[in-house]
Amino acid sequence: MAYYPDQKAEFRIFNKNEMKWEDNIFTADPMVNIHHINAYEENSKIIFDTMVASNGDTISLFEYANLNSTGPILMEQFKKVAPVGTATRFVLDLGKI
Repeated sequence: MAYYPDQKAEFRIFNKNEMKWEDNIFTADPMVNIHHINAYEENSKIIFDTMVASNGDTISLFEYANLNSTGPILMEQFKKVAPVGTATRFVLDLGKI
């Protein structure tokens, strides 16, 4: 995994009725999407709730050395990223596709 702080996040929509990707790409500020909470469609919009980390430090938790660490080393790594994420809602307007 890699985090690119200068690259916008992208959301692509797959049209399951037509079995194809839509051409429009929705963008957001750079982030690390760490957990999907909920998603649903309402009034031609996709409401997407997720946990977002605003920097790439979260990715370092998944490096092999950190996954195998315990005690103070593990706590030191966790404190670098805590809180790990912030609940964020994205509204993707399908009417603009």
